[in-house]
Amino acid sequence: MDNTAQALLCGEYKDCVMSDGEWYRVDADFRTVLRILHYIEDGMELEKAARIFFMDRPPESGDSTELMKSFIGEEYFPEEGKKRAYSFYHDAGLIAGAFMQCYGIDLFSEDMHWHRFCALFTALDGRCAFSELVCCRIRKYGSPAEKLAARRITRLYGG
Repeated sequence: MDNTAQALLCGEYKDCVMSDGEWYRVDADFRTVLRILHYIEDGMELEKAARIFFMDRPPESGDSTELMKSFIGEEYFPEEGKKRAYSFYHDAGLIAGAFMQCYGIDLFSEDMHWHRFCALFTALDGRCAFSELVCCRIRKYGSPAEKLAARRITRLYGG
């Protein structure tokens, strides 16, 4: 069962992971996880990022990076040589605006668990500026006029 489904069924989000029969507390605040993902994109080693993620101490068994990736979600870690359609860091303003537009949530003042953030992020309305920008980045354009229109949109939104 994935983390969001578990939270919906149990009524709460977890802030710990189990390794070798022992529970380890993690900093599951969305800001902390976004910071960790940014550090990793900038070249931080996963082991160092895991020390930030695990609040008290990382598991001693050596699987702390895999536990961290599993908790955060493998899909949020950059794949070698692949460019993503969005950046939590570079698109932060648009993402914050999208949360306000779609949900009335001010990410600058809201405390939120990472898994709740992910559920809401995944379901962002296709009409917000962030979603339009992502669509322009991933869409394949045929005509020169379509390419020009997409370039204008990406420049307008800072992409």
